[in-house]
Amino acid sequence: FHALRNGFVDIYQTTAETGEDALNLFLEGKLQPLEHYTRKKD
Repeated sequence: FHALRNGFVDIYQTTAETGEDALNLFLEGKLQPLEHYTRKKD
């Protein structure tokens, strides 16, 4: 959960710094921290 939360923080921090670019990339599937962290668990 800690790594997952950090992934969210990274997205929000990057979005705050670059406008909506990071969020758009995430929504388009180009940034996939959630998938990355959930696959680590498996």
